[in-house]
Amino acid sequence: MVLVNGSTALTATTSRNSAVAEEFAQSAGGRATLLPVPAIMGSRSTRDALERDPIIERVLKLAEEAPVLCFGLGGLTHQSVLLGSGYLDDHDIARLKTLNSVGDIMGRFVDRNGRIADRQLDDRTIGLRLEALAGKERVIGVAAGEDKHRITAACLRAGYVTDS
Repeated sequence: MVLVNGSTALTATTSRNSAVAEEFAQSAGGRATLLPVPAIMGSRSTRDALERDPIIERVLKLAEEAPVLCFGLGGLTHQSVLLGSGYLDDHDIARLKTLNSVGDIMGRFVDRNGRIADRQLDDRTIGLRLEALAGKERVIGVAAGEDKHRITAACLRAGYVTDS
């Protein structure tokens, strides 16, 4: 099990962001490889430097080579994990809505067609890029709740998942 996007929270949350990955791996007798970096950096140059770090580079390569990916889809609401973790604020959510974002896939905010909604924010986001989803044996998107309908439809429309 490899975490495909940054997970270190800026603020305390009620649950650890990596808990699902860790529980998933342990239930199959394995262990999780975490991506020990923030989900969103302050600048693209910082993101680029971190992604060139040998440890981070190794984790991202594992994620890119994985034949099966499973990730949660994030709705664009005030219950967003990225909002609760301190990466985004209410202003960011409002701005993303004006850019027609419907939610996030692996921390990458997309419009209804699955295209990146905010290139500047995406340039600061650490983790697997959406292009890496193509050609995977299986890509599983997990979503629950009415607030995830639009991001689920965008993910399916763009062909990012094989299973949902």
